[in-house]
Amino acid sequence: DIDTSSASFFSAGSGGAVNITASDLTLQDHSLIRTLSGGGFFSTEGSGGAVTLRGANISLIDSGIDTQAVESTGSAGPVTITADQTAMIVGSSALGVPAINTSILNNSEDPTVAGHGGNIEITGTNVTLSDSTQLQSVGDGLGTFSQGGNILIIGSKNVVLHNGTTLLTTTVSQAPAGNIELLGQHVTITQSSLFSNTLAAGASGAIKITGSGDIALNAGSAISTDAGLGSDGSGGPIEINTPHLTITGGSQIASATSGSGAGGNITITAGQSATLNNGSSISAS
Repeated sequence: DIDTSSASFFSAGSGGAVNITASDLTLQDHSLIRTLSGGGFFSTEGSGGAVTLRGANISLIDSGIDTQAVESTGSAGPVTITADQTAMIVGSSALGVPAINTSILNNSEDPTVAGHGGNIEITGTNVTLSDSTQLQSVGDGLGTFSQGGNILIIGSKNVVLHNGTTLLTTTVSQAPAGNIELLGQHVTITQSSLFSNTLAAGASGAIKITGSGDIALNAGSAISTDAGLGSDGSGGPIEINTPHLTITGGSQIASATSGSGAGGNITITAGQSATLNNGSSISAS
């Protein structure tokens, strides 16, 4: 494990940054890079440290990265993974723990607090997330203006999410949740989910998927922006752009509101073909 956290009972500092460059870089067997700030007895002012991984092929296998800011007025650290060829994340660092977590938690209810969740950016020729991998950035600070971080995944050829992968941005504050964006030539989402939601006054984030060749949602996958029960914020928009779109196997695209805010708009542009079958659905309510 690599740990540059500032977490202690009295620390007010920030977590240190971690930068690793290698041709082939692998984290496996519950390894953890941890640069979080706070988590002690008193609220701190520090931020989580940035984590940057660079290489030809990068793999996280049952391992994780944690850059949270916990009970801190600072921000969570960003995570940037840049692979020339393949970036792969399989599973999480431990059961029920996100593989990458850049959330911010502050219970002060102080409206002057505006620390943000860290952005997550993964880039490669082929990017694959599988086997219950979870990427998460939550802005959890009721009464504060703490914003969740954005999640951006770019695969110049393929972006593949399958077998229980979840991308999640949430706000429990006055500020919006982070946005989620997938960009690739071929984008395939199988039995996996993209969620952005609000449980407070801030809006949920936008979800945008662009496939220059095609996009496929299979096997009960879900793309959802939601304004939860008791929230005042609106659901974020969903935008899908591709020449060929397939939604099958009970997959869903939905924007909904259970609170006082409006649901988000869904915009789908499929230049040549769009197929919806086997109990799949698109809904805005």
